[in-house]
Amino acid sequence: EFRRVLFRSKKFESPEEILVYYAKNKMKFYKLRKKYIKEKLTEEMNELETRAKFIRLVIDDRIKIFRQTKKSIQDSMKSHEIQEKYWDDCLSIKTYMYTIEEIEKLKKQIEKAKNEFELVSSTSLADMWRNDLLEIN
Repeated sequence: EFRRVLFRSKKFESPEEILVYYAKNKMKFYKLRKKYIKEKLTEEMNELETRAKFIRLVIDDRIKIFRQTKKSIQDSMKSHEIQEKYWDDCLSIKTYMYTIEEIEKLKKQIEKAKNEFELVSSTSLADMWRNDLLEIN
């Protein structure tokens, strides 16, 4: 007769019951993991898109940064709907980065993050688990 007590005094009648219990709990963690990854990728895309937008605005002389007060730059950023949480990041951009090449580089990074987001979104929780198990081998 098979009787095991695992997982905080939960009783199981068979080894299969243990596996089912484990798999259900594992899926809860994969759901949380998937949500976390998607949130991080969304934030990364927003940050990259904001940097590219800001550089484009500066290149096009729609935002002036040289010989301006920080307050006037921030006012310009606000009028161009750049979120306040990205202001410091935008203001820390190095002078040599105000180029078309930098915008193209950011576009490639945005595209990469979007592709990764799409991949994560379209991958089932079971497939995530399966892929992790395959990486072990």
